Amino acid sequence: MTIDDIRFAAAYRLADGTERVFDDIGEMATHSITEPEVQTTSIWVFDYSTREPIPATKAWFVHSQNLVSPMASGFAAHSSLTAARKAATTHEATVMNWTDLIDQLAAHTSTAHHPKNTETRK
Repeated sequence: MTIDDIRFAAAYRLADGTERVFDDIGEMATHSITEPEVQTTSIWVFDYSTREPIPATKAWFVHSQNLVSPMASGFAAHSSLTAARKAATTHEATVMNWTDLIDQLAAHTSTAHHPKNTETRK
């Protein structure tokens, strides 16, 4: 896969050495919901501002319709909570950690097939 904008890219490496790269954080997160072994691997995202790789579990994510990511998920990663909060203000975004991001996408996937009342985490 070609990565056109590293600010939105994500990747993982399984214990057996298998690697996969995604051009959008949301796409990789959705894949990890359907492939649970991904959640136990090394998952990396790239800081939106510095473009440096960071472990997904240590990143802070902003989610906004105003962020134009390659697959339109609207997720961007930041290495610090302060940077994420600043970006959230700029992009009218929600701030979350990796676990919350996965939970939000899983709930959305679940409600797409079984609608019910859900609450958005902030």
